[in-house]
Amino acid sequence: MITTPARVIIIGLDGGTFDLLTPLMDSQVMPFLRSFYAESAHGTLHSTNPPTTPPAWTTCTTGLNPGRHGIFDFTVSPLADPTRPLVSTRSAAGCRLWRWLTARNHRSVFVNVPITYPPESIAGCMISGMMTPGYDSPFTHPPELKTRLKAVCGNYICNIDIPRYDTACEDDARHFILDVAECTERRREAVRHLMDTENWTVFMAVFVGMDRILHLFAKYLFPGNPLYDTAPARRLRPLLLDEFRRLDSIIAEMVGHAHPGDMTMILSDHGFGTTDGFFNANTWLKSLGLLAVKPAPYLRARLFHTAHRIGDHPLIRSVIPAAAQSSIRHHIRHTRSTLHSARNDLEQIIDWTRTQAFFGSIPTQGIYINEKTPDNHRGIVASADVEPLRLVITDALRRLTLPGSDVPMTDAVWNREDVFHGDRTRFAPHLLFRMRNYAVLGRQHLGAPGYFSSAARVPIGFHRSNGIVMIRHPDIMPQAIEAAMADVMPTVLYAAGVPIPDNLDGHALVQLFSYSFRRTHPAAYEPVPDSLDTGSMLDPGPASCPDADRITLETRLKHLGYLE
Repeated sequence: MITTPARVIIIGLDGGTFDLLTPLMDSQVMPFLRSFYAESAHGTLHSTNPPTTPPAWTTCTTGLNPGRHGIFDFTVSPLADPTRPLVSTRSAAGCRLWRWLTARNHRSVFVNVPITYPPESIAGCMISGMMTPGYDSPFTHPPELKTRLKAVCGNYICNIDIPRYDTACEDDARHFILDVAECTERRREAVRHLMDTENWTVFMAVFVGMDRILHLFAKYLFPGNPLYDTAPARRLRPLLLDEFRRLDSIIAEMVGHAHPGDMTMILSDHGFGTTDGFFNANTWLKSLGLLAVKPAPYLRARLFHTAHRIGDHPLIRSVIPAAAQSSIRHHIRHTRSTLHSARNDLEQIIDWTRTQAFFGSIPTQGIYINEKTPDNHRGIVASADVEPLRLVITDALRRLTLPGSDVPMTDAVWNREDVFHGDRTRFAPHLLFRMRNYAVLGRQHLGAPGYFSSAARVPIGFHRSNGIVMIRHPDIMPQAIEAAMADVMPTVLYAAGVPIPDNLDGHALVQLFSYSFRRTHPAAYEPVPDSLDTGSMLDPGPASCPDADRITLETRLKHLGYLE
């Protein structure tokens, strides 16, 4: 029986879901993962509400709910700053896992964890993840790590620049999938180098290829979907499955670095499913008289969406050459995702002096009330009127049905206080909702002709709440488990023999360990010094990106479906 504290290896599979991984394991596409699953405590890792990347990974690495760490989106809440700058490492409250390890003289390595740009000065190494502008940015700690990576894997690929591809064109889709593979391979080489050359107590690496593929091609991978057996799906699926085989071999390699007493944890930030349609929430709020627009900008938006809808009609597509269609789509993507991003469009179109409620972004899946507060200088709704207005919107959401049917669209509606707790809850949307288990996705479109738009003909997907977790350790028996994102940090610290912050929302999964391990390794807790909770250990630098980097990041987020 192992009685020494473990090092911990954390393998993040962004977007991983047993809904897809189980059939891939059973069909031997991922044979190593299948054996790891059988030897581990495994089950659902419940994501945040909503199950989106910024709050989920931040909860994972702080042990706090979003109401305390304050990350709800890729942008700052409009209730905190109406200009909504992009978030960075310093946007999150709470003590991050690497910061706590550093303060206790434990070295760690973190590779590609989202919302870690700019990287922090830690005892160990950090390669920042999603929200890194690009290769020319300072994305490593220590800075000279970039030079080491150059020697190991060439130009490390921070992210795939999705706007370069028109994945509606099969050749571009193929190039995109191959470039995802190249990105994954370079990350493998970086991870291999750091696992071999660094001393560490905790090693965490996140791989995003699965998430990127499922955002764009989910319907090609889930049997039973009408697009699964289409000709493009049959031609592209072998390349898509190769990415899962690649991930399987990387997992095997990383697990192979474990010493006898180490714990290995495989997890995802959320699950995944297909997207059936979109709820044009601001169009709907306008129809209720709760959102007002400026006539001229709104007319331009209506004309844009009308032209886009006509151009997407099957008859029009059948007579316009494919190259011309691709050129038009490229122009639309370029203009809509840079200087005319959805966020800026809303700023131009919405008349804030007459708007009581608005939907801010896809990642938040919720409705903000334009409340008068010290933080929101343009608010018009008195605090006493917020609750009556919430009741009106909640009732209207629950009565929504899919067009042409009596099938309810809305599964659940929550007040923010029912979901979050903490001093940053006031920056969350006043209402959150879930439609058809996120198969119908709320979005901020203004100018669409109605409140619902079908996505039946495109192979896209979006997140679900059921992430995955698998934990292997000599003192943990294989068993079915359930856990929450906030449980990850305290469990990692417990397994590594490091005291746990005493203010976390999550709980260490001590019950999974053998009695003898728990007896010889009782959990210890310590208070969090203010210096670790306020971000004083962050490197100096700007809190938000320069304009060029901001545009680059907005473009990427748009093509993942987060911005429009």
